[in-house]
Amino acid sequence: MLKQILNYPLAILLGALLMALGGLASLRGLPVDLFPALNYPLINVITHYPAGTAEDVEQLVTRPIENAMLGLTNLRRVRSTSAPGFSQVTIEFTWGMDVIQARQLVNSRLSTVQLPAGSRPELENIGSSLAMLSTYTLKGGDPEKLRSFAEFRLAPRLSALPGVSRVAVMGGAKSAWRIDVDPLALQRHQLNLQTLTSAIRSANVLDTGGFLEAHGRDLLIRTEGRLLHIEALRNLAVAHSAKGQAILLRDVANVYPGAVPQRYVISADQAPAVAFSIQKQPAASTLAVSQAVDALLNKIVLPKGTTLEKFYDQAEIIGLAYRNMRNNLLMGALLAIVAVFLVLGRSRSSWVIALTFPLVALSTFMTMGLFDLGLNLMTLGALTVAIGLIDDDAVVVLENIDRHREMNKSPMQAALDGTREILTADIAGTLTVLAAFAPLVLVTGLAGRLFQPFALTFSFVLLFSLLISLTLIPLAAAHLIPAHGQSVGVTRRTTLGSRYIQWLGTWNLRGLDHLLQHRGITIVVTALLMFASLALLAFNPARLLPLLDESSLLVSYQLAPGTALSESNRFGDQLEAELLAMPEVTGVFRRTGSPEASYYVEGPDQGELVVRIDPAQTLDLEGFQQKLNAWMAEKPGVIGRVNEPTSEKLDESFSGLPALFGITLYANRLDDLYAAAKKVETAASQLPGLANVVNNNKVMVDQIRITLDRSALARFDISAATVADTVHAAMQGVSIAQVVIDQRPTELFMRYRSDQRQRLSDIKNLLIRNDEGINLRLSQLADITLDHAYPSIEHQRGLRSLTLSAEIDGNPLEVIHRLDQAITALQLPRDIQWSYTGEFGALLKTGGQLLWVFLGSSLLVYGIIAIQLGSLVDPLVVMFKLPLDFMGAAIALFITQQHLDLTVGIGFITLIGIATNNGIMLLTFTRNFRATGMDAIEAVREAVRVRTRPMLLTHLTTILALIPAALGLGKGPQLLQPLGIMLFGGLTVGTLLTLNLLPVIYVATERWRSQKPLVND
Repeated sequence: MLKQILNYPLAILLGALLMALGGLASLRGLPVDLFPALNYPLINVITHYPAGTAEDVEQLVTRPIENAMLGLTNLRRVRSTSAPGFSQVTIEFTWGMDVIQARQLVNSRLSTVQLPAGSRPELENIGSSLAMLSTYTLKGGDPEKLRSFAEFRLAPRLSALPGVSRVAVMGGAKSAWRIDVDPLALQRHQLNLQTLTSAIRSANVLDTGGFLEAHGRDLLIRTEGRLLHIEALRNLAVAHSAKGQAILLRDVANVYPGAVPQRYVISADQAPAVAFSIQKQPAASTLAVSQAVDALLNKIVLPKGTTLEKFYDQAEIIGLAYRNMRNNLLMGALLAIVAVFLVLGRSRSSWVIALTFPLVALSTFMTMGLFDLGLNLMTLGALTVAIGLIDDDAVVVLENIDRHREMNKSPMQAALDGTREILTADIAGTLTVLAAFAPLVLVTGLAGRLFQPFALTFSFVLLFSLLISLTLIPLAAAHLIPAHGQSVGVTRRTTLGSRYIQWLGTWNLRGLDHLLQHRGITIVVTALLMFASLALLAFNPARLLPLLDESSLLVSYQLAPGTALSESNRFGDQLEAELLAMPEVTGVFRRTGSPEASYYVEGPDQGELVVRIDPAQTLDLEGFQQKLNAWMAEKPGVIGRVNEPTSEKLDESFSGLPALFGITLYANRLDDLYAAAKKVETAASQLPGLANVVNNNKVMVDQIRITLDRSALARFDISAATVADTVHAAMQGVSIAQVVIDQRPTELFMRYRSDQRQRLSDIKNLLIRNDEGINLRLSQLADITLDHAYPSIEHQRGLRSLTLSAEIDGNPLEVIHRLDQAITALQLPRDIQWSYTGEFGALLKTGGQLLWVFLGSSLLVYGIIAIQLGSLVDPLVVMFKLPLDFMGAAIALFITQQHLDLTVGIGFITLIGIATNNGIMLLTFTRNFRATGMDAIEAVREAVRVRTRPMLLTHLTTILALIPAALGLGKGPQLLQPLGIMLFGGLTVGTLLTLNLLPVIYVATERWRSQKPLVND
């Protein structure tokens, strides 16, 4: 087949041209995003139930939803959180479940659940939360007009843009006609809230009345009874006195234009603001949608005195990452090409190898389009890391053809013999990399969603590199040699690079001779260094993902449970002012509490501030984040956390807890759970290695408990529902109806006036009217007391749970061991269980999966090498150097103090395939030389002499291409910097050890090897 390829050069060149054109066409259409499609089948049902206590929410909202979800197809687990005002039920399906089908199943079951009036469930998953691509703020002018402009002018036009799925508007004032009822006037006129509600609803009517046929035409009948003016509402007759006089609404209430009360605050740079966030559709390109949104907003005329500002834009992060990785990719490719020219000189071979870089890249883009892989941090990262490996196969084939050319063979024969000799080893080397990545399909969850696009893109690069090395390279070698006697490479043209490599090869052979004479000492010392270097990793910090360098930070705070919105807002305003005073900060967007019908689940005692960072003032984002963490830690009575906005979403999606480490306790009874948590908190706080141990739920929430007297209700003929509805309407308020003015809805909102709902006595004096028209005080129908309630109630494993957050400072495994002993020593009740959760738990779980992937990859690689070499011992020689490559990676990570994260895990797997490639080549040549009659030492020395030049050349191009990624050049996300650093260290040490230690191991294992020479066909 190879001969046929060489005989049809035009067909091969045409195929290469078509691949290049296909890659260019695909590149233009690839969606650009921050991450691959993370539509992991995990659905959050978020239900807002205003003013409900944690126990009320648990009983009325959470448990009914949980019970409805049990028994769903492919259900993995259900967990929940019930807190004052909201419920979050998380339904997680098994890996492989389609997220759209999962949403449909959850929505179908949710429709069967009877939820209390006023509760608003929303469905969210990781794909929708990360699809929140930008947030804008409007400042200046009347809050009601700003809200109306955003909700009815901006949102509809933005929602109509291609790729936009949702526009959420927050803040400002939602227009309403306020009805503030005077309870004393109600008592004076013998009325109640139910009477007012019924009268207002009956007065606001718009209905059809059929039609009237007259003179051959149908006249449609329309009954117009809407309240179109606020004066009509004020003058509405709600009842009549005993003398027949009309009692107007204004006689018992203050009616005025206002706004619906809100339990949250939105501000920007300490000014009240309206915010709207854009959420894109899952398959849409973030850059394309963001550009369309910006183009539309630039055309819209804002109200006078209003300013529009973009506070957060994921497209800016993606743009930075795209430009950064593109530059690193081009710089890496350029450095690799320079290395080729440095060694091979300005020969035709160098130009052929240089052309393989764009051709492989374009072919990869074409395949990415076929597999629906867009341009994101993972696929671009794979290209950046793999760019230096593109020329490996081409160099190996060209160098071997050059060796055969020196045997005075014709160009065609040299190309045939040189390619055939290296063919199986070349294919086996590529297959080992693919085999190393194959077990990544076993990694589940979001880690799998992140890793698999990386592995696919990396594999595409190597496959096309192999394809070109076996087609275009021998074709070019056969036709580029102008005359008999000239070589493909630079045997007759010496360059500075080739002289340097020749010098290294000479010194390496001298060193190898010395190591071969002291094989035992060499192996022992290397093993000791290996274990010592791998042990250094225990001193590196750990986290799930590297910082994304979003030029924004998310500062979260939580005050004591039950803190009023006014106090929480005052504290948030103070934080805002202090942040704006910092030179590194250019702007602050704050949300205190959570809007109803939103994905947010923070109560009025919690808030979030998005802090925009000035890149010119902040060269070290991680250092500034630590500064803010220390600043928040100084705030007494406040639980603070600083993270990046996107990282926060990812962390919570990975682990369900926005903290690195959590101690979760499980029990049925809340009293037992809280008592156990108090003991664990005390014990954990005293352990070395654990810091900032926090129990968010130890402070109880004050509440007013109204316990109905059933005998009194029966005696006065009043239902419990009547009492509850009256209390709800008087204290919380109720939207009775809606009027439409100028195509914009306005709520009719009624509740007691503010000075009649501030004291406990106001609740006791609430008037409840029975069917006989008798008004009774609430205190006559119920026992009203001050009480305490739990701040939140979580469910996991079918049990109630409580989580304490902490930070690990030291060796995680040692800290966990001490913590196990401390909790065991507490001798907690038998029904109390515990586990470790948070990011650390997710990291351990993913690390465990990666360990199995590592073992599976190693086994597959061993199998491929064994089949290729026809031996069971020689593959062990190649595999033995894997820990030594890991040694180089560990040393590089320790020196740079990079965090151990998921990208480091995929780096070790990448090393399994890459590191064995050169070992396969070296052993193949060694076995071939053995077949000519050489002994083990002679054969291995000759193989090292022959392979030093191509190995050093391919290594040089690889590490030079990794330098931009390893240095983290440019601004924006440096997601692949730890990976670049460890590959740089691992490949550098691995190459040196392949040329020195691997021959030593080969000779040392000679006694276990069959003495019969094996010829590799």
